[in-house]
Amino acid sequence: MKFWTREEWYKVQPADLWESNCPFCNTKDIEEYTIWKWRYFYIAHSKYPHCWIKSHLLVIPHRHITETSKLTHEEFASMKEVEKFMKDYFKNEENYFSFIRETSGWKSIAHLHYHFLPGKIHPSWIENMLAEQQKERT
Repeated sequence: MKFWTREEWYKVQPADLWESNCPFCNTKDIEEYTIWKWRYFYIAHSKYPHCWIKSHLLVIPHRHITETSKLTHEEFASMKEVEKFMKDYFKNEENYFSFIRETSGWKSIAHLHYHFLPGKIHPSWIENMLAEQQKERT
């Protein structure tokens, strides 16, 4: 399994990342990185991990949707299985965090996916990230 930097992703990402060109819908692109599948979602290592953290996992619905609000009740309820898997995978419910980007702005892929990373996130990191994004927008 080969991991790439985020900078490499920005160089190779297709201009159209919607359903017709989605790397999450094209299973051959993600199969090598997949570690768990079940009815509504699958979990895969990020091919382009943030901060080069190889245990950066993605939770991806099989269905091509762009927002959590588009999940069915059954899909949303099955997120309990995701949490159980993550607690087992990270060995402790206090040593990982998750995030998603709900809007289409700043998403690298227009297919709903949840990020799970080891460690704890400090509030100042979030403040710095938001400040950087605000600078880029102006």
